[in-house]
Amino acid sequence: MNHEYGVSWLEFTGKDERLTEKQKFFKTEKARAKFVEKLEQKDKFYQIQAYTI
Repeated sequence: MNHEYGVSWLEFTGKDERLTEKQKFFKTEKARAKFVEKLEQKDKFYQIQAYTI
């Protein structure tokens, strides 16, 4: 079975720091977890919206 592991999150963007929803997909769950660890350390990160398979 061929899955893509996704994550959707909110972060502050632009000069007015509006909340923007972003998403990214990975071939493995491990790669997604590593990305989320780094994402949560960013100053502009707000929250995770969803994980998908």
